[in-house]
Amino acid sequence: MLRWSVRAGAITLALLIGAGTGPASAATGIPRGFLLNEAEATAPPNEIDRDELWWKVDDRTARPLEVDPCGSKRYRDGRTAMRTITLKTSAPSSSSEQLVLYRSARAAAAALDRLRADVRRCTEDRDGYRYSAKPLRVGNDAVWVKHSKKEGRSELYDRFAVVARRGKALILYTTDGGSYTTGSLTGPAKKMAVKVCGIRGVCG
Repeated sequence: MLRWSVRAGAITLALLIGAGTGPASAATGIPRGFLLNEAEATAPPNEIDRDELWWKVDDRTARPLEVDPCGSKRYRDGRTAMRTITLKTSAPSSSSEQLVLYRSARAAAAALDRLRADVRRCTEDRDGYRYSAKPLRVGNDAVWVKHSKKEGRSELYDRFAVVARRGKALILYTTDGGSYTTGSLTGPAKKMAVKVCGIRGVCG
């Protein structure tokens, strides 16, 4: 009886371990630790970082997209799972990583099309910052978004973003205009556009 209990416990433990490490599916959502910045965002901060870096991880599907020119309230757009990681620093500066899974590739494509339309429809916000966009070659479809303001002949950069679609997923990386390079956003977006296909059903 004792040997049977030990074996049953071992089987149960193996099943639990397998459940945690096996391939996830779009139906079960986004696996823990999946986003590129998630390990750093969830690690206990040291004494210096505690006063310099402020990470936040949010799994709400009702949260706005990190690029939202018109302040849209249309969150019921077929989302099935969503994770947003934001970082604010004492510099000050800010950046974000966001992954959204949709019920279908068509729903994800429609979300990206709406975002493009919002950039055109809400070109300038009430503070005088203007949105502009250009296409990118990331995943199945992608767009580069700039949110900037001009004062005289000088252009003050505010925020940049890459928004890409791969299958049923929408991938967003943003940063403010502090110190950025195009690769600092397109690089992670390309990496996630490959990685997200590891979630069963997203790219198939």
